[in-house]
Amino acid sequence: MLNFKKVILAFSALIAFTNNAALATDFKFADVETGIKILTADDEYLTAMKPIEIALRVGSPTADKTIDDLKAHYAANVIPWPEAEKALLKALIVTHKKKLAKIAHLLPDEVYFIKVTDEIEGGVPHTRGNAFISPARRTSLSTKLFFHQIFHIISRHNRVKRASLYKLINFRPCYFQPTEDVDKYSVRNPEAPFTEFFVPVEIDDRDTYVMTHLHTTHDGFDASIERGFDGHISADLLEVTVDKGICKPVIKADGSPSIYKHEDVPDFYEQVGHNTNFDYHPEEIIADNFAFLMMRKRDLIDPDIPRDIEDWLDIDIRSR
Repeated sequence: MLNFKKVILAFSALIAFTNNAALATDFKFADVETGIKILTADDEYLTAMKPIEIALRVGSPTADKTIDDLKAHYAANVIPWPEAEKALLKALIVTHKKKLAKIAHLLPDEVYFIKVTDEIEGGVPHTRGNAFISPARRTSLSTKLFFHQIFHIISRHNRVKRASLYKLINFRPCYFQPTEDVDKYSVRNPEAPFTEFFVPVEIDDRDTYVMTHLHTTHDGFDASIERGFDGHISADLLEVTVDKGICKPVIKADGSPSIYKHEDVPDFYEQVGHNTNFDYHPEEIIADNFAFLMMRKRDLIDPDIPRDIEDWLDIDIRSR
């Protein structure tokens, strides 16, 4: 329950939000109809999704569901915004209005906020298109989460430049050719539903390459598994070969792909930095570092990464 002080602050911010000059980007709260339209759009996230990951998302024990079933699941779980939560989010936008103005040229003209139940993506905040999707369990947003998600919208809106941005943490582009099994059990990240970047690393004193890899070992949703949707997924590193711009999984003698836990490849962090453990895709690593930049966070292990992002984006956030 919101305390009295929070309500007063939120109400004051709401008045300020209404009375201030409009931001260059128009932040809007999506009604249910608009939310459904965005979540069911045939974008790069939905169009190539495999049966197993559809099953995990709709809670089906068998992988016989279709994209239409997933769209129906999304449509059934978009809900109206509670007024108190809208006021708190407006307060956050007003608080960071000057920073948002500095990055407005990188954002689309409109950014939507969509409210959903916890049945979508396991109740994890995420983005689709030009929209920030907030689950029911998330009744307020931290500054870090807000700017992390704002980055995903910036990245999607400027995709042609994404490779040079990921290069700041040593990721390089390639065309990925997975084996049938790797493809079958891969799980898409709505923020970055593409697998097209690798990073050179050293493993056991040998030079090789890895790609971040979201995957499952399940053929459908198992209600007995703890943490629901999230409990079915692992975020690891897939070892790959790289030849003439093509990445292929390294297959072990037993026929399984060569997969490592992040902690078993210390050199991975030497390449991508130590600022965050949100490391299951270069998009997420950059997004956290962007959030640290916007927050002017000072106590980072690798402060050069946010500085490099600031230079790459050609913005001035650190100066007051």
